[in-house]
Amino acid sequence: MIKIVGNDIMRETEKIGWIADNDIYNYEGKKIGYFTENEVYDFDGKRLAKISGNYVYSGEHQLELEDITDDIVGVGLSNSCRVAIATFFGS
Repeated sequence: MIKIVGNDIMRETEKIGWIADNDIYNYEGKKIGYFTENEVYDFDGKRLAKISGNYVYSGEHQLELEDITDDIVGVGLSNSCRVAIATFFGS
């Protein structure tokens, strides 16, 4: 399970990245992607995931939004932020 503490993205006690506005960075400080209201993009601007209703579409895959958002713990995170974190770091 991944937990957001402040802006830090944590897996157990290890910091694996952080959030700055709508940008996601890895632990080395490299921007790996960003999210908008309903979409997730890599650092080159390629769309990786899209939220539509109660589902997340990624390539040929359709996942239930709730299955993703339940694995990312943090206060005040948007669904798209949670999907971005799951996309880049797993859950």
